Amino acid sequence: MLTQITAPEEFSGHTTFVQSVLDHLRIFADLDAGTPVAPADLDLIKTLIDTAVARIDGPHGTLGRCLGEQTWMITLDGFRCDICLVGPAMSVDLIRYKDTAGTWQTLAPSAYRLIGRSSWKPELCPAYGTEWPVSLSDRETVEITFTAGYGEIADIPAPILLAVRYIVAHWFAERQIFSFATPTEIPMTAAALLAPFKVFR
Repeated sequence: MLTQITAPEEFSGHTTFVQSVLDHLRIFADLDAGTPVAPADLDLIKTLIDTAVARIDGPHGTLGRCLGEQTWMITLDGFRCDICLVGPAMSVDLIRYKDTAGTWQTLAPSAYRLIGRSSWKPELCPAYGTEWPVSLSDRETVEITFTAGYGEIADIPAPILLAVRYIVAHWFAERQIFSFATPTEIPMTAAALLAPFKVFR
């Protein structure tokens, strides 16, 4: 079971990215000016940005991976040989487990290693030459807290950020559920940009 502990910074709070979306929409604005120049639809555009990111981001999003830095906890019914995390994995912050007496114990960082941090399937395994400790034979006896994401928005791959802009542009232009025109997707747009980053589990 996955539980989110901390959420990433909202993209709408990142002035540089919001400005890039406005530029993509060809809406005149200067958010960095001494007296910011902003369009009347700025609040709507910020909502669209955060909605688009939420649709893509995290283990339950379109990509199955994290974008901005965020913390998650995975709860298991005991240790497994290899434990898959959500990528890209930045760090493992805490591993604790119930021993056979039912007492919570914290596993030392030297007892495990994180493999494939930036891959689509980062894995947690025991340190070389060791095994996982024996946990209580019960439900939810192992808790692993880890931080995932690319870090800063500027560190997220450009195709993903461009896909967010495309999605926002589409929602900004089409403000209804139905389109009365023939629905066709422009080749090499959002879906094609996101495809190489999609995690298949």
